[in-house]
Amino acid sequence: MSKLNDLINKLCPEGVEFKPLGEIATIIRGPFGSSLKKECFVDNGYVVYEQQHAIYSELLFRYYIDSEKFKELKRFEVRPDDLIVSCSGTIGKVMIIPENAPQGIINQALLKLTPNKNITSKFLKYCFENTVSTILNDKAHGGAIKNVPSVSELKQIKIPAPPLEVQREIVRILDEYSEKNEELIKSLYKEIELRKKQYEYYRDKLLTFDNC
Repeated sequence: MSKLNDLINKLCPEGVEFKPLGEIATIIRGPFGSSLKKECFVDNGYVVYEQQHAIYSELLFRYYIDSEKFKELKRFEVRPDDLIVSCSGTIGKVMIIPENAPQGIINQALLKLTPNKNITSKFLKYCFENTVSTILNDKAHGGAIKNVPSVSELKQIKIPAPPLEVQREIVRILDEYSEKNEELIKSLYKEIELRKKQYEYYRDKLLTFDNC
């Protein structure tokens, strides 16, 4: 059982309601690839969010569109607190659009989720990472490159929907847990590097012979 489910059971001992994704968030699949052809891109303008942004959570951009194209694809615009989800190849990676993110649209390899007032973006992200991404990968179809199911199928996936105060407490605990895990991993890498240098030092000492 995941850490998320453990916390839900602990904080909601009487149980929690599960709701379809389609009831708690607006889900939009990126535009058809033909809508974003190479000739659409310009040197500067509105950014195009790609799958790499969902996977790596970095705001580095390669492609831009002008204001006319942006208006044409306005339906695919991302706003702060929206979630973008990778939906081709590497499936189910999630990024929350931060407040300082540049204005732009998603491409065809992303889903955009806009949570309603009954669910927080961070809680929904944890649901994806703990449960929904597994379901998406199980349901994925295609050949060498797999794709997520249709939006209509996605809308039917059910996730826990505890009260907002419980969601916030779960997010607080999981954030703290994640930070501690990151610190532990960093310390382990540092220890490994130190041990490696120590090994190399003694190896070199043993293999070095003085000319007497």
